[in-house]
Amino acid sequence: MRIGHGIVCAQRTQATKLVLGGVYLEPGFGLAIMNDGDLLLAAVGDALAGAAGLGNFVSLYDLTSPDFKHASTRSLLQMLATSLRGKGLRAVNLDISLCGRDLTFNAYRDDMQASIADALGIDATRINLKLSGALLLPARNDSDVLALATALLDDEH
Repeated sequence: MRIGHGIVCAQRTQATKLVLGGVYLEPGFGLAIMNDGDLLLAAVGDALAGAAGLGNFVSLYDLTSPDFKHASTRSLLQMLATSLRGKGLRAVNLDISLCGRDLTFNAYRDDMQASIADALGIDATRINLKLSGALLLPARNDSDVLALATALLDDEH
């Protein structure tokens, strides 16, 4: 068994579209992180990469190269999941929290959970996703959104 943690914080931007957990939303703001701003999947990627001893999720891919410049966080996560399976590792369980002021995404929780499960090739019952409108940890300012993920990996044998 291996365990990893992912913690990703981003500031809200003026963008009007947002991707969280691989689901496209229109809350009236975006997030300043990665290609598509999906900090939820970035935290999951960090947790999985950490559990596998691979370091930081983003550092696995050169986001300035033409191959990855416009890649979605979800597609990068799928690539990581394929790589982990190639190493004989599988995700056993994920526990994920999304925190920030004035977040009202609970209606999308099941869709996000299903999207994450699909990207990783695991059953959605192995993913626990909590969405909180209250910022649970100290942040730089009120516009921050924080994603926390813990991943448990095991050998496929």
